[in-house]
Amino acid sequence: MEINFGKKAPEETLKELIADYEQVMNEPLGLSDPMRLFLNCQAVWFTQLRFLIDFTGKQNLLTYAEGEYLNAQGDLRGVPRLTALPAKTTLKFTLKENQINQVIIPSETKVSSSDGFVFITTETGKINAGDMECEVLGIAAISGKIGNAYDIGSVVNIADNLTFPVSVTNTDKVSGGADYENDEHYRERIILSMERFSTAGAVEAYRYHTLSSNPAIEDVSVISPAPGQVNLYILMEGARQPTNQEINRTYNHVNDEKVRPLTDNVTVMGPIPEMFHIGLTYYISRTDLTKEQTIINRVNNAINNYITWQCEKIDRDINPSKLVADIISAGAKRVELESPVFKTLNGGYLATLSNTNILYGGIEHD
Repeated sequence: MEINFGKKAPEETLKELIADYEQVMNEPLGLSDPMRLFLNCQAVWFTQLRFLIDFTGKQNLLTYAEGEYLNAQGDLRGVPRLTALPAKTTLKFTLKENQINQVIIPSETKVSSSDGFVFITTETGKINAGDMECEVLGIAAISGKIGNAYDIGSVVNIADNLTFPVSVTNTDKVSGGADYENDEHYRERIILSMERFSTAGAVEAYRYHTLSSNPAIEDVSVISPAPGQVNLYILMEGARQPTNQEINRTYNHVNDEKVRPLTDNVTVMGPIPEMFHIGLTYYISRTDLTKEQTIINRVNNAINNYITWQCEKIDRDINPSKLVADIISAGAKRVELESPVFKTLNGGYLATLSNTNILYGGIEHD
């Protein structure tokens, strides 16, 4: 049930003002009375004030707080919002001519993609005499998942002046960038934060510490297949499997001596794909003939939304009943469903779509 700290309907405010006036003056207020116009103006101001009171009250509650107000809620509990992370990639520098002396690629050398997005080397590269190339780590100059858009071979320009002829390219897909932690992710961590006062022995404690390792983690499943063994399955934003860098970052965080119980052996990995196929035929009632194309579009949207819902949480059961219900709600008369079939998922599995075969069967009598 939503909490409200003040009435916000202008007509209610005006009704209250008129009633109070008539009670004090002991006479009805005419429709053309100038005082009614004045009270209309006052009702606008009082309504805005009530909106402000309601907003202020809600920002003091964790359930409703957002933005800087949510930051303040986190600060009260010693849980700061996670900052953005820069994307990373491996940069390979290749000499265009053999050199008789060792060649140094200075740390903080700037390189860029073809569209000008800049990456900076984080270590000194050394190409020994007789060699032609070396590899160093590069991070995006701008933090956030914007850097994740670049594929292998996208970083090809050297922005700084080097004294020898050399080319550059990235040898792996840029990854690991994460935006400033969003409100819902942050709110969940604040709620879980009471668990952090213990080590990560409890499921919710492991969830808190895992989510705290990277703002791009969308979901966590904590499984203990045997005493002392803890498997953490992490799913990234957009239902994406984690990269090795992201797995290592989380592993290092939860294995800190102040986090992990001494007797726990922790493993971090991506969820295990559980493949499923969607095969169905749907029909539309003749009474909806004039809305045929609209319903077809709605059904397509419903199927896409179902796929997103089904694949966005670890250990979410594969539920064909929801798919059928969503299609019927979109306006279809009936659905002949071949697949998927219901399947319970647990133990770190993620429903993963293999392919679809969606057929429109046409118009039917009611």
